Amino acid sequence: MYDAQAVMAAARKMFVLYCKGQYQRLYDEYVAEDALFILPDHAIPLSGKADLDRHLFRANAASALARHLTGMRFEIRNASRDVFVLCGILDADQTPICNPFLSGTVFNLSCGFRATPQGLKLIILHTSIPFSERSLQRAAADIYGAVFLCAADERLSLLQMNESFISLFGYTREEIETRFSLSFLEMADPEGRKELLRFPSGPADIQETEFRVTAKGGESKWVMQRRQLCVDMSGAPYFCCILVDISAGKKLQLALSMSLRRHEIILNQTNDIIFEWDLLSDRLDLSSNWEKLFHYAPRSAFRSKILEIVRVHPDDRPALVRFFNAISQGSPYVEGEARIARADGTYLWCRGRSTQQFDQEGTPIKAIGVIANIDEEKQRAQKLMEKAERDTLTGLYNKGTVQALISEHLLSRRGDVMDALLIIDIDNFKGVNDSEGHPFGDTLLIHIAGCLNGIFRSSDLIGRIGGDEFIVLARDIPDIGIIRQKAEQLLLAVRALSSGEKHRFAVSCSIGIAIATEENTALEELYSNADWALYKAKRGGKNRYALYENDDSPVIRSAYTTFAKEIKG
Repeated sequence: MYDAQAVMAAARKMFVLYCKGQYQRLYDEYVAEDALFILPDHAIPLSGKADLDRHLFRANAASALARHLTGMRFEIRNASRDVFVLCGILDADQTPICNPFLSGTVFNLSCGFRATPQGLKLIILHTSIPFSERSLQRAAADIYGAVFLCAADERLSLLQMNESFISLFGYTREEIETRFSLSFLEMADPEGRKELLRFPSGPADIQETEFRVTAKGGESKWVMQRRQLCVDMSGAPYFCCILVDISAGKKLQLALSMSLRRHEIILNQTNDIIFEWDLLSDRLDLSSNWEKLFHYAPRSAFRSKILEIVRVHPDDRPALVRFFNAISQGSPYVEGEARIARADGTYLWCRGRSTQQFDQEGTPIKAIGVIANIDEEKQRAQKLMEKAERDTLTGLYNKGTVQALISEHLLSRRGDVMDALLIIDIDNFKGVNDSEGHPFGDTLLIHIAGCLNGIFRSSDLIGRIGGDEFIVLARDIPDIGIIRQKAEQLLLAVRALSSGEKHRFAVSCSIGIAIATEENTALEELYSNADWALYKAKRGGKNRYALYENDDSPVIRSAYTTFAKEIKG
């Protein structure tokens, strides 16, 4: 009634429905009422679709096999007039299967059909997908780590293990069986067992867990486990697992954690501010010590807005820009100083130091550095500098300092501005000292220094160049009348120091003035002119000022000793 080709075509159609999970159609069209489904360990009568759904194997094998139906070969092994027995074979060596634990196995399907007036009816179906040691080894051949199968029970009973699993623990298979009763749960440290018994909700979920195990000899190892829940032909769940030894990585992680902790302790013991500038994202981050020092919270910023975030003194902004430019241009180490404002508006001197990090191609990618408060250091240095530059009695610039400052200014001055050099000499100061005593003379010098500071501007250069001689460079004056006015004020102020006092000598001073109007005027020349004017003021009766005039007689000028000769020699 049916030839071999028709029987094999019907068998293939049933197998397609079977592998694609179209159980209702398979049952309605092909399953006989007394059909029997035979598993490797037992036989189950198929009394309805519910039985078929419950006992046919599921996603792992069926979905993989359905994609490779062309590899199925059917052979009629036995036949009578109305009963046919076929054997279908899917050789995974010829047709690769996605499930690695089926790789290298042979899937067997045996079908028994009865010829009826309604067509061929399935009366027996036998399937077999054996697990084998060879399949497990082939599955793990290209996988880094220990591979094993275990039942999804409360003991995680071991079903199969590869050689990497044996090597990881150091036990033989016999020792695993006798010592742990083939329980993977017993092989894990107690602290990790609770997580191992947290089963996934379905086969699609892949669990990843890190825990410790104890190998033979007591060595503790950190492992990472990836596992997936599977279901065998009988419907029993099991786990397909991979273990990777991550002990070395954990040691590095612990060392890094301890290193970060050490750095955190060090940072907590210093007031320095740590900054990190990611050059790729152009983002600058400041540590919390910023708030402790400046009393406002640090904010991450892009370099383009750094001047808005860091309140730098206007005079120091160019230095800050140079600092960041040097970093961005790849300088391995950069250092700079600037004044940064606190929340109350006061400024602190700070020093920034930055070290560059480069990628493998040598491109700068990150700069890490510190910002240190050097305000006290700057103040101490300023005091030392002032002490070295200042006259100890009057607080004015001393001779060497004022001479250097005036020379520097004169050599760089422009020809379109007017400067005036004044030399002030206290009249009859030796007689005052002899009559009133040196303490009185010192007090007088201090008061005269106060007069000079009160009359002239802070931008003018004022110094003491001898026992009773002072010098002033009035810079950038609009006209000579201003200097005349300043000289008159000084004469009156000095005379006022002795008014109302009962002294044998009245206090007064004489002033010589020279005007600089040309570029690159030398100090020696200007001082000589002012000193000559002072000589004229003395000859004129003292207690007055005199301006240098270019038509003075050189014969008379050669008769006096000048400070210009001293600084020339």
